[in-house]
Amino acid sequence: MDTINAALENMQQSDSACRVNRQVLDYPDAKLSLTSFNFGTFSTVFIEGKIDQAFTIPIQNNHEFLSLSFVVNGQITTTSHQYDFKNIATSGSAHFCSHRFFSGQELYDVCEQLKVVFICFKQGFIPEFDTLYTHSKALEQFGFQHMHIHASHPIQDCVNLLFSPLTSEALLPMYIQGKSYELLALCAQSLFSEIPRKTGISDTALNRVHQARDILERQLLHPPKIHDLAHLVGTNECSLKKEFKAVFDTSPYAYVIQRRMEKAYRQILTSDLPITTIAQNHGYNNTSHFASTFFKYFGIRPRGLKQLRKNPTSHLQAK
Repeated sequence: MDTINAALENMQQSDSACRVNRQVLDYPDAKLSLTSFNFGTFSTVFIEGKIDQAFTIPIQNNHEFLSLSFVVNGQITTTSHQYDFKNIATSGSAHFCSHRFFSGQELYDVCEQLKVVFICFKQGFIPEFDTLYTHSKALEQFGFQHMHIHASHPIQDCVNLLFSPLTSEALLPMYIQGKSYELLALCAQSLFSEIPRKTGISDTALNRVHQARDILERQLLHPPKIHDLAHLVGTNECSLKKEFKAVFDTSPYAYVIQRRMEKAYRQILTSDLPITTIAQNHGYNNTSHFASTFFKYFGIRPRGLKQLRKNPTSHLQAK
């Protein structure tokens, strides 16, 4: 896309003042807003809008670069004009992409609220991504190569916070830059981690653990008892505890508490709800208990975080 190419044109070899570019693209059946933050060594590009009817956008990358892409809402199908190549990115997906003078198109499906963000950077910026780049023979064949990234909860939360910064306009570039670095680190860790292989458990057991995790995610407010959860995934309580710990380095109970806290943290940053209501939304009728648990995870109390959000330039000490 032209906006990404323009961002790449402005990349320098060293950090410089952030340059922000905003533009609106009007199509017969869609209206998109594109915002790019160029930080010298990398650019973060946001695409948002409404698509009433599927349409295509031509791609002509005249650069060799790497990118991370995150689709919050929407579906984008990338195809090549030169080769039999096709990649479909759906809502909630994340990819590491290698671009090498690629010519093709992107098909954007109907979407009420499209949200996509790219982090684009040149080879040499992060050694870990260079390793993936240089060992990818697909580059020579297609000019565009992608690797799926497991969109873990920390990655999803970080992406969502990019779209809901809730900070002052003056601090926005610094906020975007910080969150982009965080995403780069999380994705590098995800691409190079081999947790399933290090756990020593079978693929069947691994599937059970992921099923258990998914059940807990759907029922965070009212999670099943451990023995009921084990029964739901076809194992016993002892085995599930052991396998869950091996994969996620925590217990099912602790996982639920952690996810509640992460969601509460995000709600504090993205809403004006009272802390009492947020506590109740995440299973805590006792606000003091909620606050102490929250402090244990984040080192700041809920009210302190809320105040910090409203006045990001202050240095608060949670009391």
